[in-house]
Amino acid sequence: MAFEVVEHKLVSKTGNFFTCEDQIVATDYHAAVIDGATSKLATTYQGKTTGRFAAEILKNAIARFPVQVTFDEAVDLLTYALAKHYHRNNEYDYLKEHPLERPTASVAIYSDYQREVWLIGDCRCMIDKKVYNHRRRPEEVIARIRALYLEIALQQGASVASLQHRDIGREYILPLLKGQVAFQNSHSNHPYGYSAIDGFPVVDKHLSVIPVDGDDVSIVLASDGYPVLYRTLEQSENYLYAALKKDPLCFREFLNTKGVMKGNISFDDRAYLRLNTD
Repeated sequence: MAFEVVEHKLVSKTGNFFTCEDQIVATDYHAAVIDGATSKLATTYQGKTTGRFAAEILKNAIARFPVQVTFDEAVDLLTYALAKHYHRNNEYDYLKEHPLERPTASVAIYSDYQREVWLIGDCRCMIDKKVYNHRRRPEEVIARIRALYLEIALQQGASVASLQHRDIGREYILPLLKGQVAFQNSHSNHPYGYSAIDGFPVVDKHLSVIPVDGDDVSIVLASDGYPVLYRTLEQSENYLYAALKKDPLCFREFLNTKGVMKGNISFDDRAYLRLNTD
């Protein structure tokens, strides 16, 4: 291994590890953070949430990556890892027509052989001091709509505590969150288009291949449960705690499509992995 895992953390938003839809994996030649997408439906896939199912399947696929795998080959292997389950259960055609039900995930992968970081979807990374991330443009718009709706509710007498118990802003935007899947891996040249691993062909949007040059490089891979990345886990955690204490609904300090619900410890699952290259 020509890199060292310096620190890592994996936390469920509920505080229960078994509900976590993020994953971390590190082998001799690859390291990755996987962010399983939160389902907008109550349905599960093979007894798990679709996000957790996708994250677990992709974790196993990355653990089996050939040493010299390229970015394009990796995308194909990850796509196939999900697609083969669809075919095995005779669901491929159904899920092709019902994208909202697909197990879906984003990934940030470091390839030590290729000396590259690969981003697919809305995971993020920091290489030395430079941050790279892709936030879905539809979710940026939807988060602003939720923020406005919550501000109106507070003006009309609602409390932050009541909105944590029942997030009527989240309920209001749910049709939009479901509708945005029309842009997922869409081949149309639409400004709201975005990419994700979902078992179907990945389009060239929100994909990054970032070279890692030089020795003794610090690399942080993280899911979007960390709204701001710092060079250490402690700094990233401290920012998150401070932001959530000030704005548990996540509609002012940083705009999000969901906040910290009553009984939860954060607004989203989170995964953080820091590496140093030799």
